[in-house]
Amino acid sequence: MFALAIAAGLAAPMAATAGGMNGDHAENRKRFIVKAILIAGTMLVMMATANAADISTKYHGGVAWDVYVTGEIKPGDDERFSRVTRQLPSSAVVMLNSPGGDVAAGLGIGEEISARQFETAVSDLCASVCGLIWLAGSHRMMVEDARIGFHAAFYLNGQVSSNANAVIGAYLNRLGFSYTTIEFLTYASPDSMQWLTNDQATRYFDAWVFPKLKKPTSVQRPNVWMTAIGTIAIAIFLLGAWKKGMAFGWLRLWNMIPPAVPAGKLTAFDKVLLSVTAMPVLLLAIIMGALVFH
Repeated sequence: MFALAIAAGLAAPMAATAGGMNGDHAENRKRFIVKAILIAGTMLVMMATANAADISTKYHGGVAWDVYVTGEIKPGDDERFSRVTRQLPSSAVVMLNSPGGDVAAGLGIGEEISARQFETAVSDLCASVCGLIWLAGSHRMMVEDARIGFHAAFYLNGQVSSNANAVIGAYLNRLGFSYTTIEFLTYASPDSMQWLTNDQATRYFDAWVFPKLKKPTSVQRPNVWMTAIGTIAIAIFLLGAWKKGMAFGWLRLWNMIPPAVPAGKLTAFDKVLLSVTAMPVLLLAIIMGALVFH
């Protein structure tokens, strides 16, 4: 109505002066009116598709494709889904994240998924008609804490729609589900939700339930300043031992065993040996300092 009003508003001034126009002016008027109607029609399409579900694809190499359906399902989303997935192989996985939406469009997406043998997966929320879409997958997958819910179809006034529920029953029957399962899926009233448990998903719908990926715990890094202070303290201790001639002090039990070389009388060989052995000791001191003083 909004778009038609725009077209009428644009055409009215032209019609008022139609009697005084020649043929060229009349032709221009017609072209103007046609353009106005086309603009109005475009606005209608934009208004109808506003806030529609986001449907996109992601390629992972080989024949691995993901199809993402996110947001509320709107009329026409089934046609968009068909266009977006037209060239994809049957190995594609449809990732669903939606609170539900239009029943006809949702069932249309489900029919397309079933015909193309796509797999379906839910990691967060998939309720109402989105749950019916999930059931159409050749393999149904979910994360263990995903919320997949079902309830009876209803009109905008909240009343149960027997016609829509009959269509849903026929849809589920074509997918191969029993009458008992169909009753379970449409049992909840429009103002409530039948949430699927992990056990129900695996027992009744052959779903693959995957554990939720945990965020990696942060690795505690050593305190740089404490490590440096500890390393310097150990290095000073070793330097003092060297100056006192305790070249082999770490090989004896403190002062109970006489030093191998008298203090202050290190030979050239002793100094070379001390230099060689000091490197691994210093490295060990740095490691110990990092562990003890972090």
